[in-house]
Amino acid sequence: MPLLSSVPPIEFTEAGLVLPTDAAILEGVQTDINSAFGGGVNPALETPQGQLASSHAAIISDKNAQIATLVNQIDPQFADGRFQDAIARFYFLD
Repeated sequence: MPLLSSVPPIEFTEAGLVLPTDAAILEGVQTDINSAFGGGVNPALETPQGQLASSHAAIISDKNAQIATLVNQIDPQFADGRFQDAIARFYFLD
């Protein structure tokens, strides 16, 4: 399947979850916007297209952080609340 976006994806590795940096996400969004509008778009953050890119990058970064939180809940060392209770039930603990 071809890559549909220049925004770097989340990577699931042997060492754990690797999230792209906010700067890399912003750069990818800016590239996508520039491509969508046929090139020549001013990437400055104070422009309308810069504000659009900044907002989209912030949304993507927030979702990545939420996914990282969810993934960390699977590890008993980091789990809390309902997730910790669910892990305990696997081992018949109350």
